[in-house]
Amino acid sequence: MNLEHQVNTISSRKDFVAFVRSLSDSLRGSPNDWENTDLEGFLDALAAWVQDMDGYFKNRGESPPQAPDWKLVGQMLLAASIYLNPRKNTPSIAAGLDGDEFRIVGASPTINCIHKSHISDVICLRDSPKGLQIQILPD
Repeated sequence: MNLEHQVNTISSRKDFVAFVRSLSDSLRGSPNDWENTDLEGFLDALAAWVQDMDGYFKNRGESPPQAPDWKLVGQMLLAASIYLNPRKNTPSIAAGLDGDEFRIVGASPTINCIHKSHISDVICLRDSPKGLQIQILPD
């Protein structure tokens, strides 16, 4: 079972423990699939994602949870494994954007991004099954 499917089936502490073990196995077996492989980066990304998670739920058409449950804690941990770390990736969209404040135009490895009437170059750093990682280049 893949991690995204597994996290969405968490409904108990037992499910959560099994998920955390799978997450650990994933890091050991496929560290290149992870954005944040060290504890410092993982914790920074965890804090950044939790701070921005309302946008994640809004983009999925869901209301942000008011109180955490085992599934949400699992979602937080999974997100921290791939979320752009604002301290490590400068400048990055994780530094204050949740993705819907800009629109991307173009479809090549180097594309343009318009953010608040400002045009910047954006490069594709990694395209993986977990998503597209981009970097906004300074002018």
